[in-house]
Amino acid sequence: LSPDYAGEAHGGEELFLRTPRQIRSQLKSVTHLVLGVNKKAADGANMRIDSVMNMDHWKYPLSSSEPAVVEKSLAGMRASLRNAKLWGSDAVPLVPAVVNPQTSYRDAWSSQREIRKPLPLAEELKIVIAIEEVWNRFLLSPSEMATYIREFQSPWVQAWFDVGNVLLYGYPQDWIRTLGKSIVKVHLKDFKRKESGYE
Repeated sequence: LSPDYAGEAHGGEELFLRTPRQIRSQLKSVTHLVLGVNKKAADGANMRIDSVMNMDHWKYPLSSSEPAVVEKSLAGMRASLRNAKLWGSDAVPLVPAVVNPQTSYRDAWSSQREIRKPLPLAEELKIVIAIEEVWNRFLLSPSEMATYIREFQSPWVQAWFDVGNVLLYGYPQDWIRTLGKSIVKVHLKDFKRKESGYE
């Protein structure tokens, strides 16, 4: 951007971007404006924003061995928690870890340590961090997920249950019985088991 760049924002407000610090400050203001517009649009449509998706937990998994990757994921989670509060939501779904050639199943459990870092913010904002299984090769049984969640000993870490996702590993009714009251949100989709596979 040119040092003397000036642009017009919604409503005729001008943004003068001169220094890196000013740029960051102005962009933060624009972000808050956009968030407010989203909330106003939802209210105008009489639509509740039920939850807020944190997109960074896939690209930057909390189970990564690289601290910089984990920190990016945590930053995304904190932003999602604050957005959820602003928009009147009560939960943010979270893929807690991704098992891959770089991260073993055993090492993926270290994600508990990372999730505890934004937990005080979740408690302050009263937004639930809802653990979800999304074919991330981790927490492959209802008992594992129940244990993983229970070990936080916090009402602000609960389960987001996707009925279709668990068909790859078992039966939804088993997950529901095992997770019980820790289920705070449910995802439903048209996902069927067939003799030849799934659709």
